[in-house]
Amino acid sequence: MEDLIMKYGVALGKRYTLKQRQRFLLTLNDEFSALGYQTRFANNAKKRNARAVNLFIGDLAKADIVICTHHDTPQKVFWPNFRYYPLNGKRNFTNLTLITFIPAVFSSLIGALTIYYLINNLALGGYWYQILLFVVVALSFVFASLLTIGVSNKYNLNRNTASVTVLLETAKNLSKKAKNKVAFILLDKACSNNSGTQMLQQALPKTLDRKLFVYLDCVGNGDNLVVAYKEHLRKECQKLIRNFKGTQTASIVELDEAETVYTPAFFLRRSIVITNGKFDKKHNLYVDKVNSNKDRYVDIPTLEALVAMLSKSFDQ
Repeated sequence: MEDLIMKYGVALGKRYTLKQRQRFLLTLNDEFSALGYQTRFANNAKKRNARAVNLFIGDLAKADIVICTHHDTPQKVFWPNFRYYPLNGKRNFTNLTLITFIPAVFSSLIGALTIYYLINNLALGGYWYQILLFVVVALSFVFASLLTIGVSNKYNLNRNTASVTVLLETAKNLSKKAKNKVAFILLDKACSNNSGTQMLQQALPKTLDRKLFVYLDCVGNGDNLVVAYKEHLRKECQKLIRNFKGTQTASIVELDEAETVYTPAFFLRRSIVITNGKFDKKHNLYVDKVNSNKDRYVDIPTLEALVAMLSKSFDQ
């Protein structure tokens, strides 16, 4: 497991641009193919970095259970103590919007004040004045754009390399019989517009609501393992919890449909979300040290316990 974390979280850690994500998926595709799984890539028609690329593993048409996670890298957040809420996409969207645009507005204000200062205090001859103003405006625009669009966060062991490795190890552990009913998907753009999950809806227009989707998100570090469910799937969650032998406190939570907006669970009717984190004062689960250079640690025994839990639960 440690070798996989190093391989996919360090050597192939950057998965922000299209080329980076394609290289990551091609490497994983080789691993799944070597295990005997049929694989298929799917992408939308958008160009360059806006394009989403999914990897389908196993017989998705016949599978009753689909274990999935996202493979793209989140943007780096220039904000101290940022908290990510895996079960509350609405809150994440609001928080990310604020902490992205506030620094962008602040940088634009600094640029405007700098220009005002130059106009009133410097007496430059020739074209130097225009050149200096152009440089200040250009730098302010570039900096504000970077803060708004986002830059790649190469440290992503918990979000979401840990989930990818758990998915891969579970695929290795399943029996031949279980492989006929369990499929796997690596979804793209879950850190932005969820276009990868929307592509999945289009790929399975008639059978999507008949399958059970188990979505892994930030499973590598935390004090509380939470299995959250939709569509009366509590019994399936209880089965998973019974098979979890890790040291974390494990609990079951029913997902609030309104809060799942902007998350893959919103698009998947029969879905279970497995995540690992801490509870705030209002008992909302959050994950810290992600979207930053602090996302450098995962708990290997916890990942191994999750692999055992998934394998035992779905290999029956």
